[in-house]
Amino acid sequence: MRVSAKVAGLALGLIGLGLATPAVAGPASTSTTSGSASAQVALPLQVVAVEDLRFGAIAQPQASGTLTIATNGAMTTSGSLGTASAIAQPGTRGPAQFALSGQSGQRFLVLIANNTTISNGSATMRVTKITSSIGQGLEVLDASGTLTFTVGGTLNANSNQAVGNYTGTFPVIVTFF
Repeated sequence: MRVSAKVAGLALGLIGLGLATPAVAGPASTSTTSGSASAQVALPLQVVAVEDLRFGAIAQPQASGTLTIATNGAMTTSGSLGTASAIAQPGTRGPAQFALSGQSGQRFLVLIANNTTISNGSATMRVTKITSSIGQGLEVLDASGTLTFTVGGTLNANSNQAVGNYTGTFPVIVTFF
């Protein structure tokens, strides 16, 4: 009895404070539903360098000049590099080539530095006007999920450019959306 009286007193006290517990009129009812989960496994998105930008061999120029490799492989020269003796050296010339692969219809953006420096270890030459065959706007992978593009540029040689094999890199950034 004493416990009942204490519980009744506590209940009256809670009602007085406005903290009464709700009354239960009958058995509780429940409702159940299911949520959904989904996932898509897509092909990995990647860019692969297929060919390097190749300016070939040139004779040491007496005056400064340029040698341009266009994205379609066409070559033009200026200055001392425009003479037959300067460019008639053996060697393969051509644009760089890159291959993209991923999901069909995937949108992407290509960003390429517009210049870089190549070096033989002690001397340097600038490669400028680096351009892509697809431009630098938003593009879409074809139905097969692939796309190949080329990159050209202009080699700037100084007069009496130091002899040697010149190499360097330029960034190609592909952002997939």
